[in-house]
Amino acid sequence: SPADPIVELDDILRDALSDLLEAETQYAPVLDARGQVAGLLSIEVISHVLHTAPADLPSAAELVAEDG
Repeated sequence: SPADPIVELDDILRDALSDLLEAETQYAPVLDARGQVAGLLSIEVISHVLHTAPADLPSAAELVAEDG
């Protein structure tokens, strides 16, 4: 069955969190521009991001490049 919600790699974090809360789930697959699964977003990851200095966080492009 399809996952719900699905997060796009370029989604705004606030919108992704809203989708997770609305679906009452802690996890969502993250899809790249080709529709391929690029990773998994979780409430725990969002919490980590909110408690980390922006300069210490990699960009989405850097994260994708690491997996490539």
